[in-house]
Amino acid sequence: MQKLKIIHYDNEFLSRAGFKYLVTENGNFRLVGSFENKEEFLSAVNKQIPNVVVFDFTSQNSLTSKDIEKLANLSKKPGFLVIANDFNKESICEYMDCGVECFVTKGCSKDEILLAINAAAKGEKFFCNKVLNYIIESSFITKDDCDSTKLTNREIEILKLTAEGFSNKEIADKLFLSLHTVYTHRKNIMKKLNIKSNSEFIKYAYDSGLVSTQD
Repeated sequence: MQKLKIIHYDNEFLSRAGFKYLVTENGNFRLVGSFENKEEFLSAVNKQIPNVVVFDFTSQNSLTSKDIEKLANLSKKPGFLVIANDFNKESICEYMDCGVECFVTKGCSKDEILLAINAAAKGEKFFCNKVLNYIIESSFITKDDCDSTKLTNREIEILKLTAEGFSNKEIADKLFLSLHTVYTHRKNIMKKLNIKSNSEFIKYAYDSGLVSTQD
């Protein structure tokens, strides 16, 4: 089986050393680079085309949303995983909106970090519980708005599946709908809830209990 190619960017020596040990002792992964310099890191990503890009967004001179968007346009789009000590709601949502869907803390267990790497490689979402708490605590929508909003059963289904990580095409196939119908429902949901991004979809789904941290 071909090993997953991983590239890592973090300013802290101990973080780089620890991550290198974690990855190299796992037979399914191959660390093709570990960098403390952003320019060298970005150059290596373009040359290596890894399966997973791992970085700490709290590092000095960290990756910007524009950097992520450029990397997402590579011939083979990598998965993105953030591993950091500190998180804030605004940064999580900013990076989610530009394509980062996996977040864990440096305090997470070995198994949880390995699961996050695999999820990033598959294009799946992965949030450790601490990060989920940050997302849930953020206030995109007021309680009054939630109380007065009425979604149809079909809209609730689509909202839930979107928050669980299904693409529009997968939702259409799963619910036996046309892709156009799914787009129309999403547009109506966003209008009713006054939300503008996938991160807000996820936040609302958790707040309303449609998706739980166990899903």
